Amino acid sequence: MYGMGGDFLTSYYLQRKTKPFFRGRPLLDPAQFGELLSITHPPPTTNGSALEYGRDGIPSSPRMFITRVLLQEGIFLDYLTGEHGLSERLRMLDQPTINDVPHQHRCLFPEAGLSSNFPPACLVHGREDSAVLVDESRALRDRLHDLNVPCRLFEVEGAEHSFDYQDGHEELLEQVFQVLREWIA
Repeated sequence: MYGMGGDFLTSYYLQRKTKPFFRGRPLLDPAQFGELLSITHPPPTTNGSALEYGRDGIPSSPRMFITRVLLQEGIFLDYLTGEHGLSERLRMLDQPTINDVPHQHRCLFPEAGLSSNFPPACLVHGREDSAVLVDESRALRDRLHDLNVPCRLFEVEGAEHSFDYQDGHEELLEQVFQVLREWIA
């Protein structure tokens, strides 16, 4: 749905957050997630984590906070690539480009791995998304268009991250399904 990774080399991924950035929620204490973030003793592999939320909308599994902590601390790319310190090196550059990313990790960055053979893509993104910025979907759409790959981006006015968990978007989903039906027909 979201075009996450449409542009990983931005301050959103590289800079440490000093004020609430995700749905206005307070910053998290990274020390509370030390066991899950350990480089020397990573947590055991799991084949799943319950997608359960409390009445307050807060995830019940601590694993569901990891992406938020990584974004908050500006180290998401370290964990994506497995190369700790990469985010810091990129942060030191005025405008990092894909050429600043070690070659062996570039396949993890959509801006490096897209080609005209990429399948048609349909993106749906809330304009007020504070977890995955809508500019990422726009960047991905633009890159795909430059490669002549069919791509549609539906931007949902006023919608935050995970808006699709709630009722009320049936008309939008019907539009999305119509595009998909046209592509596979």
